Amino acid sequence: MSILFNGKDPRTHRTLLLWFRNSQNMGISIFDHPAHLSQLLMLSNSVSDDLLELLLLLLQPLLQLDQIPVYWHQLSPQAQLMLLKIVDALIQPDLNLTIPSLINTSHLFATTLLNFAKQPYTHLVDIPPHLLQMLVLLLEYFKWTTEHRQQEIQHLLDSGFVDTICHTLRYLNNLQKPINSAKDNQTSLSNHPLFRTKSDCIQILSNLASYGLHAPDVIRESGGLILILNHCIVDDLNPYIREYSILAIRYLTEHNLQNQQFISQLEAKGTVSNDVLDELKVTTELDTATGRIKINRAL
Repeated sequence: MSILFNGKDPRTHRTLLLWFRNSQNMGISIFDHPAHLSQLLMLSNSVSDDLLELLLLLLQPLLQLDQIPVYWHQLSPQAQLMLLKIVDALIQPDLNLTIPSLINTSHLFATTLLNFAKQPYTHLVDIPPHLLQMLVLLLEYFKWTTEHRQQEIQHLLDSGFVDTICHTLRYLNNLQKPINSAKDNQTSLSNHPLFRTKSDCIQILSNLASYGLHAPDVIRESGGLILILNHCIVDDLNPYIREYSILAIRYLTEHNLQNQQFISQLEAKGTVSNDVLDELKVTTELDTATGRIKINRAL
């Protein structure tokens, strides 16, 4: 079987995939042997588009039945990366898959994301490329989850996911400072390994905050509010990060007096009404007695 998988003849690949598909249609599990899943995943890197569609059909039950955690730790790092690419393809809106629950998969991916943020690497060049690719795909998954999977939001909030995103954002801040293309003589940044990753973190927090519930409080308690405030900046490596931050602050402060008070208590030597606060319809003034900002939100 391994010899057939390793062959380069597309006809052989098609025959193998059809054999697996027929077995699957007869109720035979094609994933009982860990090697089969690994080989299928690695095959996805080289097959033609029409065979890739067949491969997606074979692998989509893993996502639909929330079974990815069953096999994840049996896979090599490269096979895990390929599985994330398959998941990314399966969650595209045009496929419109029916997926009852992803609680187990989301928990696994959140743990994987946290492990990335706890790496000992302090320089971007030291991080293995496959880990950076996994980071991008994990953030894409959670952008999709927090935007389209309302049934999983409560679980994410209760399981410490906000801490994971905040930890990830802090780690990314340590790896890469904001870039201003005009000042830093940067041209194309879209191929940068961390392109858009901070924007994705802020967007995920904004998505969570938009659901209300107790999300705004959880985000504040995890240090997310101050993190978001610190990203109301222009960073060409992270398009729209300022806009996502403004939107997140709006969700976090709307009808939430504790978050409004948190912002008002930030220490400052002075205050200037800037365009970020203007867009939020917020005005500030300095309390000379305490040296802190008072925040006034327009109704």
